[in-house]
Amino acid sequence: IDGDKVAQKALKMGLLKESEVRAMGDQAKVELIFMNGLSTAEALSDVSGRGVGMTAVYDCIRRAGGELSVISVVGGGTTFTLAVPKATGRLPNGVSLVKAAKSA
Repeated sequence: IDGDKVAQKALKMGLLKESEVRAMGDQAKVELIFMNGLSTAEALSDVSGRGVGMTAVYDCIRRAGGELSVISVVGGGTTFTLAVPKATGRLPNGVSLVKAAKSA
């Protein structure tokens, strides 16, 4: 995930001011993918372009008492870390946990 491109898209969509983007660090720019209303899709489709996908995931995990974080290196890959308290015992309806990794 290229944080600079995400930040520029947020700026273009009017979700952030130029001064806010200038003040952001690289990690904060990557975390903009969780911003409500931000879409990096070039065109609207059946599954993308509305700016709710990652926000919905983030909000759902937070409601379950969990945390979701992202670390990304342009050209090197992206890691999402999801932590849900064991005491919760369940995730909200429609949420599944999947473990995925790139094999060496």
